Amino acid sequence: MVPVHLRSGVPRRSRALLFAIICVVLIFFLPSLTNRVCLGHVFPGASLPYDTQSPAENAAGYVSDDNPILGFSHMHDSGTGGNPSLGNFPLFFHPGCPDDDFAKCDYSVMHRGTYRVPGSAFASVGYFNINLTNSVRAEMTVTEHTALYRFSPLVLVDLVDLANTRSLGGIQVYPESARVIGEGQYNPSFGSGHYQAFFCADFKGAAVRKAGTFITNNATEEPKFLDTVGANHYIPTGSAGAWIQFERPEQNFILARVGVSFISVDKACQNAEREIPDFRFERVEAEAQNAWRKQLSVIDVDATGVSEELQTTFWSGLYRSLLSPQNYTGENYLWNSTEPYFDSFYCIWDSFRAQHPLLTIIDPAAQTQMVRALLDIYKHEGKLPDCRMSFCQGYTQGGSNADIVIADAFLKNLTDGIDWDLAYKAVISDAEVEPHDWGVAGRGGLNGTGHLSRTISRGVEYAYDDFCISLMAQGLGHTADAQKYYQRGVPEHTHLLPIQNQHSCYYDTGLDTYEGSPWLYSFFAPQDTAALIGLMGGRRSLPTGPHRYIPRQFNATVNGIPGNDDGAMGAFSAFALMGFFPVAGQNVYLLTPPFFPQIRIRVPVTTIKGKKEPDKWAVIRVRNFDPEQRPFIQSATLNGKKYTNNWITHEFFLKGGVLELRVGLEESTWGTSEQDRPPSYRIWSAKRMQRD
Repeated sequence: MVPVHLRSGVPRRSRALLFAIICVVLIFFLPSLTNRVCLGHVFPGASLPYDTQSPAENAAGYVSDDNPILGFSHMHDSGTGGNPSLGNFPLFFHPGCPDDDFAKCDYSVMHRGTYRVPGSAFASVGYFNINLTNSVRAEMTVTEHTALYRFSPLVLVDLVDLANTRSLGGIQVYPESARVIGEGQYNPSFGSGHYQAFFCADFKGAAVRKAGTFITNNATEEPKFLDTVGANHYIPTGSAGAWIQFERPEQNFILARVGVSFISVDKACQNAEREIPDFRFERVEAEAQNAWRKQLSVIDVDATGVSEELQTTFWSGLYRSLLSPQNYTGENYLWNSTEPYFDSFYCIWDSFRAQHPLLTIIDPAAQTQMVRALLDIYKHEGKLPDCRMSFCQGYTQGGSNADIVIADAFLKNLTDGIDWDLAYKAVISDAEVEPHDWGVAGRGGLNGTGHLSRTISRGVEYAYDDFCISLMAQGLGHTADAQKYYQRGVPEHTHLLPIQNQHSCYYDTGLDTYEGSPWLYSFFAPQDTAALIGLMGGRRSLPTGPHRYIPRQFNATVNGIPGNDDGAMGAFSAFALMGFFPVAGQNVYLLTPPFFPQIRIRVPVTTIKGKKEPDKWAVIRVRNFDPEQRPFIQSATLNGKKYTNNWITHEFFLKGGVLELRVGLEESTWGTSEQDRPPSYRIWSAKRMQRD
């Protein structure tokens, strides 16, 4: 494993660190998954923060198994689980054909698969390569809308996507200019509708020998185009595309530049020509590394005494939290708008808990744009999404959790360009207007049927959605609404109706919760923690649960995260290791002992009278730090003054300061008094609390 150095932010000397970030992502795979779509935990390919392009082998995630590689595609979502997403227009490279006859090469997905050389895959930020057993070495790097590849001589471009959902489409090859263009219509991986995509591929490094098209496993030199326009034109589903055979390369490799757009082929070509005009692979790779260096420099940790494995867990978690949502601004073909457009909210049910609060701290400009994008979706489609990918409505998982993301942004003073009147209308629409199809937007069931399906999970999540709306209403001066949603935010007012059997006994069918047990959901009451503590037996009984969660579930082994990660688990591990965790939708961060002796987070840059203020930092410092022991906070100071609350507000990250925590081996009384606990809807009755 590449050594990791985590002092002084991400300086020039820490190239090894930047390499390690994604190298660790690369080993977060699940060897037992041997299905062909390679449903690995995360995506390891070349990427930029929030980028539309992410070239790598054509897989939904990365799995180090013996499945063949079927191509290299340019767009991916990371950690989606379920059906694979995107993976459109894969390239595949043949080093040569039997008897030097292009017709004897394999073209279809069913036949062309080639195995990787074990242990040959390597990744760093903005770069990915792998060796195949057919002697092909494939390298790739990335810009905002364009992927750049280096590989060996015969190339095919397929119109297929990962999930094989193409319906319409077409492709054309121009041998004289070594260019291939094409388009297709595809289905989203976790939603309804369809989307269009276009590409423009240019090749450099060798003269074109022959070129043509293929359908399934049959290749011909004529025609030079395929399309589905007209009664006599038909391209069957599955593999269909174009191929180019090159003369021997001058430098033993060929470069492929692939621009992608969701608007048109012309836009795809413009993207490619603007972003990579010179085909200089090393320049593009260096610029991608610099982009990540800048993005990660907002955080600086002192890693004295901390294991490389734990450092790797921390930095790879941060890296994964910055892959999605993806910035598609300028590529939205659904409506005309000057607002930002982000896609791959996959899904907000995951990301509202930790990822969006993390971005609010480390990249508030991007989080602000994401909120504006959500509101623009509401403005043009009538509802906020709970899940969205490939310009399509995704399936709703829990509550209307964009409400929490928006309330969180409001309470933490994200303001740049956000129309808060529009935002308030959007969250009230979720709370009051039941959509016709509440499987893809909003909430449903309560108004239409008088009770909820998935009674438990929707009940507690709808209640918390309303509670967060009440905080936003209060801040905007809507006092009556604030009281209304405050009351609806109490868990017992959620019209729970568990399923009964024929004897009128309640029982667990497994259908009352979503991706979690009733026991797990019984702990979800972030608006009323005091009541939860009382119901769970009091302060002393509540903590007797799982321990050593981070080292056991998040580590640098081959199965180093407990499932696929769309950014939510990466953000969770980053927060946990820094020693604070957000209560999403509230201006509250819970404090725990950090896993580093010091963490510094740069305060967002402000400008006063045209001059930028000097860098300020929010610093969390640990006295008596021990990397393996002393897990209890004994006392704390904030900017030199005694601090007894076991939580902090977002003001700490806006203004900066020093929070110093003194830790020890024994549990203390710090932060345990009633006035030191986080805000709660109500304080459990004094009689109950006396039992503590």
